[in-house]
Amino acid sequence: MASFRWIQNNDNPNVGFTEVEIRLLETELQKQFNPTLIQFLQTAGAYANVLDGNRININTLLVWNQQINHLKNFPFNIVQQPFCFFSLEKKNEDTTRGYFPTNADETFLYYYFVDLSKKELPVYSFSESEHFIEPQPGYVTVAPIGLQYVSPSLIQFINRETEKKYGETTGKKIVNIIGLLVFSPLLILLILYLIIQPNSSWRSTLFFWKKNI
Repeated sequence: MASFRWIQNNDNPNVGFTEVEIRLLETELQKQFNPTLIQFLQTAGAYANVLDGNRININTLLVWNQQINHLKNFPFNIVQQPFCFFSLEKKNEDTTRGYFPTNADETFLYYYFVDLSKKELPVYSFSESEHFIEPQPGYVTVAPIGLQYVSPSLIQFINRETEKKYGETTGKKIVNIIGLLVFSPLLILLILYLIIQPNSSWRSTLFFWKKNI
């Protein structure tokens, strides 16, 4: 099974969808979910606090997927079976140095979705909104944000976002603890070996300390 790190947040816990709800989603969207995505929906589907989301229900997911399927510039040749699992309202950044100051306040939908045709569920983001760039001084170009490749897998994406928000993952903590348990005895043995050596500078230092105490 996939290995996600879920957040135990008392105020906003990860509570997933039921099997009945997931089957209903599949039917409504006419898509088949793989085991990794099903586990994601069962474990953290109803809340997505890793991504700063509000309560997510089936109706919300259906709306997001209808929206993303109707986007004009969506590149279906790249993403064959998109499933939108999260959406953000993001504020447009003012990169125009004052040319179009009103556009700095524009908010737009920013979708995160996976490609169901790929086993690893690569994660993409997409928005139709436009932002302004200055290719050379004095010239301003309007460019669509479009499609962006975010992560090779949903598991990696969720774990990375979790670590960014909540710190070191449980898996890394376990690895660090194991490393400490393995190397601590070796370090102690090395120190003892250096101390008992006849010409050890460690012994001379210890003798000097004792003599001057």
